Amino acid sequence: MSDANHSMPDRFVVRSAGETFGTAVRKRDGYEFVSADDDFAPLDGRIFPRAKSLVMEVTRHAQRSRRQARLAGQPSGLW
Repeated sequence: MSDANHSMPDRFVVRSAGETFGTAVRKRDGYEFVSADDDFAPLDGRIFPRAKSLVMEVTRHAQRSRRQARLAGQPSGLW
């Protein structure tokens, strides 16, 4: 591992706008997403090669979930 990797935390909370979506936990091959919200269960247990890719995928998932809730006429619990 390079020195840059050592500066990354072993785990961090994934959140936005005061909502916690889950936790990222460092694994041998990257970061595992551990969901804290049922809306993010499809991502639970996935390993992402970098913290940035995990955060980007969680953000995309949140945007899709909000869009689907809007189309269904249901309030979204995401924000």
